[in-house]
Amino acid sequence: MYSRPATVVPTRNPIALAAGVALISAAACGGGDTAADAAVPDAAAPDAAADAGSPDAWTPCPGALYFTVDYVDWDSTFDMFKGIAFATVTQVDAPSNVDETSPNGRVELCLPPGSDADLLFEHADYLDLWFASDADVTARGPITVRGLTPARVQTLFAEQLSLTYDPATAIVIARADRDDAIVDIGAAHDGAFPLADGYTLFANVDAAARTTSVSVTAPGGAACDGRATIPIVAGAIAFAPYACP
Repeated sequence: MYSRPATVVPTRNPIALAAGVALISAAACGGGDTAADAAVPDAAAPDAAADAGSPDAWTPCPGALYFTVDYVDWDSTFDMFKGIAFATVTQVDAPSNVDETSPNGRVELCLPPGSDADLLFEHADYLDLWFASDADVTARGPITVRGLTPARVQTLFAEQLSLTYDPATAIVIARADRDDAIVDIGAAHDGAFPLADGYTLFANVDAAARTTSVSVTAPGGAACDGRATIPIVAGAIAFAPYACP
């Protein structure tokens, strides 16, 4: 099923993006401005509480891990921002832990400390997105994730990847916090496509096993922090972030 990988040339040009060049723009783990930050700079955090040791400090999730993501449309730019509002985000193994994205696409949840978690992003207009949260990577700061509508995934594959999208397979997107990381997955697929800002998209991934291994390493061979195995579901996007040395 695997064919020779092609490359989508990364671009930050909003004009090129509007013309259909695939671009994922995200804040590096540890911070950085995102389009959602520019649109709504003061998003509220869940259960903000003053830290007893410092009256000027606050903890959004006392005793837990603070998870925050900006969920935006695939073609969203700073000039033409489009957050994905009112998407439902659920911790898969604790479905009562759920949030809805705000109008700018921001989601905030408190997760079990020191534990990995799978988060399911659902919106009627977009493909489901499974976010494989790693506790160590999540603790480093927010990230931007892009959603695809059923129509946009067809044009992305046909016009930028020169492939036909197969809804019986999955899309896997791995994001490293350095552009020169080496990314691979264990499941069969139709190509690996480097995007901007350390993202790699794997097209038409065989989802029969419902999981795949993911390997992300720095050029010197050091392993990057992140999930070694992630869930994949046919007809959905699987997303996993990684932090490299």
